[in-house]
Formats: sequence, structure tokens, C-alpha cells
Amino acid sequence: MKILTGNTLYDFTVVQNDTAAPCAGEEDIFQIEFRYRNFQSRSQSSRSIRIPRNQTSSMMMIDTLQEFEVPETTRSDMAAHFDFFVDRLSRRSCNRRGSICVTVSLDAKEFSPERAEAIQRRIESGRRESERGVRRVAAVAEMEVAPPLEAVVEGLERKRVAEVEDEIECSICLEKLGVGTEVIMLPCLHVYHTDCIIRWLERTHFCPFCRFKLPC
Repeated sequence: MKILTGNTLYDFTVVQNDTAAPCAGEEDIFQIEFRYRNFQSRSQSSRSIRIPRNQTSSMMMIDTLQEFEVPETTRSDMAAHFDFFVDRLSRRSCNRRGSICVTVSLDAKEFSPERAEAIQRRIESGRRESERGVRRVAAVAEMEVAPPLEAVVEGLERKRVAEVEDEIECSICLEKLGVGTEVIMLPCLHVYHTDCIIRWLERTHFCPFCRFKLPC
């Protein structure tokens, strides 16, 4: 998720680290590797955090973000996003014993007031388009018969990654969405390579990241 606060753009990402082997004999915990980068001061920091899988994690994340002087409202939004992620991960891994490794990354970039204003306009424009997409999908969902996949895909927003700070990862193929890449944005605001998400929706009607259901 990207949040612009003043002239600072915060890029906050949470991913499961599938490459890390579970620790044998460990209790049921989340092993969290937190990484912070400030591009203005060129500073970097990291934390290793362990929390029980049955414990609410948002306060832990709020405290960690406060260490790096993230504004209060911004860190609350990030903590809620993180809590949602680990809760979904807990449900999905309820039969798995031992530790689960999660990587959290926070990048802070400062811009000139003019540049920050342009970024804010783009964020707001994307949000409005996504809200319209949610309404379109909701209206279609009220139909007695679900539309074919082609009709749903046709109604999804397409765009191209415009700038470096927009670069994120397609969680289907795990490759970066580089500048100029054509992507499809689902109504839940998550974006993917066009080919990846179309092939994904041929098998399941849910967003691969948040499980938002499309009516196809």
C-alpha cells in the first residue's frame, strides 16, 4: 500500500517469506523481518520480531512504525493492513505447526511540494476509478446469472505503470511491475500483469491477494 503524508510517500508491503524454512520445534509464531529504508537520508534499518500466531499484531506494528517517526494516522492504516494480512495468513495456515516467516518492508521517499501534489492527484484519481469499478462489479453481482469471464475482464481498469515509485510486484508471478508494464487493477485496488490475472481468473474468481470475489 502507498500512503502520501505531506511530502513523504510511504510504500508499505507485507509478503509471506516462503523461502524460509520453518524452525523445527518452535511454538506457533510469526517470525517477522521488518526492513525500513529512507531514501532522503539514505538510512536503512531492520528488526526481527516474534509474535504468537494467536495474538493481535496491530499494536506491535504501530510501536515498530513509531520508532521510525511514521505519522500516527499513517501507521494506524499500515497496522490495520498488516493485521488483516496476518489474520488471513493464520486462517490459511491453521493446520500448519511451527513458525511462519513474514517480510515487512517500509520505504520512505520525500518529494518537492509540487511533485507530492501530482502524486496525490494520481492516487485520488486511481481511487475514484477503483470505486467506480467496485460499483460496476457490485451492480453486475446483483444479476441473477453471473456474466462470462470475458465481460468481467473487459470491465476491469487497465493502466501502465508510469514511474519508478509505482513499481510493485505481481503476486501471481512474483515479478516486478516495471515502468511501462500494462497491468489490470481489480476493484479491491490490487494490480497484476494483464496475462497473469486473466489466467488466474480462469481458475478462480477471487483476488489472489485479498480474496475479493468477482462475479464471474
